[in-house]
Amino acid sequence: MNGKSLLFLCLSFFITTSHAEISASSKTNFTGMITIATCNIVVGDDDQAVHMGEVSSAELDARGRSSPISFTINLYGCNASDRIARIVFDQVGAGASGSAIPVQGVRGIALSLLDGKGAPIYFGRKSGGQKIITGDNHLLFSAYLVKTGTIIPGAFSRVLHYTIYYE
Repeated sequence: MNGKSLLFLCLSFFITTSHAEISASSKTNFTGMITIATCNIVVGDDDQAVHMGEVSSAELDARGRSSPISFTINLYGCNASDRIARIVFDQVGAGASGSAIPVQGVRGIALSLLDGKGAPIYFGRKSGGQKIITGDNHLLFSAYLVKTGTIIPGAFSRVLHYTIYYE
């Protein structure tokens, strides 16, 4: 190979690589769910926190339960009236039965729920239901603690999942 050929080859390589692109690839996942639902749950109400506050063990010893704390599940875009929304709250966890479900972090107490009419909600079963109308709706509930044994105080929590059925 002579000097001119080598020079031409080097220049060709330099020109080709100087215009080469530097790239990287990755991916983006888009997720969601399409449902056949009568209503939509307001964003934020699908992952809300109900603050039970500080409850005295003396109150639980005397009354057997705490005062109820209200909470709401808000619905929008309901496209049918004269339907009943019934909710099933999960029954996951050791010792979950009837209308009381254990909490994490302490012993001797459980969480109980009431529907908007003040009737107890039984975990794993459909609630009595609340009538919905076309448009926006507010499903009313309250939560309270019940004494189930000797109380070991401390911070507690409980995650509940729910499913809404429209009948």
